[in-house]
Amino acid sequence: MKAIVMEKRREEILQKWILNKQKSTYVRINENWQKCDFKYPGWIKRD
Repeated sequence: MKAIVMEKRREEILQKWILNKQKSTYVRINENWQKCDFKYPGWIKRD
């Protein structure tokens, strides 16, 4: 049970880290991939 709780906590920390870093990270995504559904939204900035 402890391992399950620890894994869930690690996942939450990782998600927060990704969302925070996403704001200041530039990633060029090929046009062919831009319409994909990403696990973490916000990678594609629309003008």
